[in-house]
This record gives sequence, structure tokens and C-alpha cells, in this order.
Amino acid sequence: MTAPNIILIIADDMGYGDFGVFNDQISCTPTLDALVDDGICLTQHYSASPVCAPARAALMTGRYPHRTGSIDTLEARGLDRQMA
Repeated sequence: MTAPNIILIIADDMGYGDFGVFNDQISCTPTLDALVDDGICLTQHYSASPVCAPARAALMTGRYPHRTGSIDTLEARGLDRQMA
């Protein structure tokens, strides 16, 4: 038995309804729709973080966001500390 081919597509600011297969009145995405028709489409995912970079790092590594070393935008700008 051969291992399956897996394609993980991560797009910025793309929602569930932006694909033609889920909402054909708004979007036209024939190439992505063909991938869905030929394979398995997993339609549910829970984010590990409300912030983009740690959430993506957790998804791609399988680790908790704080274990990936990815920081959010507040930490990068020094705004992660509470004001006194």
C-alpha cells in the first residue's frame, strides 16, 4: 500500500465560503474544486491561537503555539506587557 499524497493549502484571509465548491454563486475556483472532487476535503478545523502566526505554526508543526517559538504581533512590538 502506498502512502497518500497530501496537499495542505494555507491562504491568507480566505474563508470557507470563498471556494466555489462551497458557494458557487460568489466564487469561481475550478482548479481547487477539482481537487475537492478527486479527494477528501476536511471542512472543520479549530485554531490553536486567535493570532495568525502562532496558529499557523501550530498547524504546521503539531505543537502548541507557545512551544513553536512563534510570537504574535503584540510581542514583536513590545506591547504584550500589561500597563500599570
